[in-house]
Amino acid sequence: MTTIKDVAEEAEVSIATVSAVINGTTFVSEELKKRVLESIKKLDYHPNLVARGLKTKKIKVIGVLVPDITNPFYPAMVYGAEESAREAGFNIFLSTTMEDPHIERSVLNSLMENRVGGVLAGFVEDENKEVLEQLQKEKIPFVLINRKPRDYYGPFVGGDWRLAGLVVTNHLIKQGYKKIAFMGHSPGKYTSYEREIGFKEAMQSKGLEIKKEYQFYAAYSQKRAYKIFKENISAQPLPEAIFCANDLMAFGVINALLHSGYRVPEDIAVVGCDDIEFSAHFKVPLTTMHMPKYQIGYIGAEMLIDRISGKTDSKDIKSYDVLSKPRLIIRDSCGANLQKI
Repeated sequence: MTTIKDVAEEAEVSIATVSAVINGTTFVSEELKKRVLESIKKLDYHPNLVARGLKTKKIKVIGVLVPDITNPFYPAMVYGAEESAREAGFNIFLSTTMEDPHIERSVLNSLMENRVGGVLAGFVEDENKEVLEQLQKEKIPFVLINRKPRDYYGPFVGGDWRLAGLVVTNHLIKQGYKKIAFMGHSPGKYTSYEREIGFKEAMQSKGLEIKKEYQFYAAYSQKRAYKIFKENISAQPLPEAIFCANDLMAFGVINALLHSGYRVPEDIAVVGCDDIEFSAHFKVPLTTMHMPKYQIGYIGAEMLIDRISGKTDSKDIKSYDVLSKPRLIIRDSCGANLQKI
């Protein structure tokens, strides 16, 4: 990788002269400036944006951290954050933490060492909330997106996950289903926990039993959901419907059912949550809750940049809790077109 030292040697000037040309901090003669610029072009040198920010005290980079970019939920959210940042003249540094505490700490330490302008974090839960104390200690502006610890009352942008669970379950109940199962994340990630709360509220409000054997827990993974549900299909009577905490889980459940000889939705209805890109084109088009992924990323980055620039009052906590409403998307998998009622 080409360094500023390489440019200085090519142009036969000092490193300080190259730095002055790049940052415009001191006067450099036109002759020297031309030599430096020609060397930069020849060597294809790209100045370190963070280093430039340290010199000018204008950090124009924000860190965007998400658990798993291969989960189709996150690309749209990251795209929203990048669009928002770009409009404000910022660049983003993207990293995936893979739910690994060692990676989380390593990435966070790297960002702090390089003094990025702020951090947009989509991975913080109850079990790793000490990272918030680290960010606060280092006085780095941050905003949480999508996930948060349950007792957290700081800057956050996410969907109204409890409402999503409530709406989905009420829809299934209106379809005539009474024996409804739930599949969530183990040990209960924030988004899954909130959706489960909504599910239980809807069931209890209609006086319907929430059976322990109809509660399943796996990772946010099609493979894991398939394995867990396949193992339990023959263990007890099949529920009439199942609400899965995300679409990947719903895909796994549908595959487990189809491979076991069941029909969806004729034998059991399946509903997901998130409305990822593939949901409408799955082998059984999936009924799901559309979550505003792009908007979460866009608003989160906007809020973070406002904090970096001092446009928001850090004491005004309530204004930081932004919940976007989900929207029910009805497709084949819930059996609505069978006119059960």
